Amino acid sequence: MNHRHCFHRAWLGTLAVLFLTNLTTLVRAEAPRVAVVVGAQAPDLERYAAQQLCHYLNRLYNIHVQPTTERDSAAAIHLLVGSPLTNPCITQAVKSWPQVSDQGIVLKRSQFDGKPALIIGGGSSRATMWAMYEMVQRWGVRYLLHGDVFPEPRAVFRLPDEDIILEPNLRVRQWRVINDFPCGPESWGMADYRPVLDQLAKLKFNRVLLVIYPWQPFLHIEVAGVARRSAHLWFDMHYPISDDMPGRHLFDDRPEFWNPDLPFAAPYEEFAAAGEKLVHQLMEYAHQRGMECALTVPLPA
Repeated sequence: MNHRHCFHRAWLGTLAVLFLTNLTTLVRAEAPRVAVVVGAQAPDLERYAAQQLCHYLNRLYNIHVQPTTERDSAAAIHLLVGSPLTNPCITQAVKSWPQVSDQGIVLKRSQFDGKPALIIGGGSSRATMWAMYEMVQRWGVRYLLHGDVFPEPRAVFRLPDEDIILEPNLRVRQWRVINDFPCGPESWGMADYRPVLDQLAKLKFNRVLLVIYPWQPFLHIEVAGVARRSAHLWFDMHYPISDDMPGRHLFDDRPEFWNPDLPFAAPYEEFAAAGEKLVHQLMEYAHQRGMECALTVPLPA
């Protein structure tokens, strides 16, 4: 009987722990209704910032929300994305806007419709995007080049305790792309570049540097009336891939390691055209993430 009694007590204790654990999970899962408001005529970067903010609210706090251009009377908290120039709701929520540069970040507490609100903005559309990523970082997310690291366990949603105004110490924050070895981004196609540029935007980089060498296919060159007629990658070094190599299935059916966006063993004109197309796509995507592009082409003497 004593053994049975102990067993029943242990079983009841286990049920109690499970109940409390589930109750805690339910309490943590509860979150206020949040509205993410962006201006109806907002620049693309601010719209992107609003979409990203909704993504992180869902991932971090189980708050399922989509950007809107109007106030939500049922929302307990409004997150207003942009600036008084791009979001009319911010004009209604604040009496004064801090003096910031085009790279200045603003996280400002306020009231909107008599309820708590947070303004996530800056001195430009890309600064607004950086402000959003700054807020997410303060919620515990860490940005690495290959992806995000999320905090565990899931925390309770909260607004910052005070206003945050930030200006950069370095106005140029640059990352070099293309380079000149197979172990680096000379071998990358756009599928490889996009996630890295996304992460660089989160880390507030604002420029990419493209250094193109004369032998590469990324820019057709003519000097003193002499046009280039050939191009190659990696100093014209070659890296064969055979069927018996470990990991062969990770590559396509080409006999050499190669940039996936460039044609293999193609005539020069086709090779160079594909290279220039890749460079244009790279710069266009960098612009979409608020980055400038600098390009240098060292020419032979």
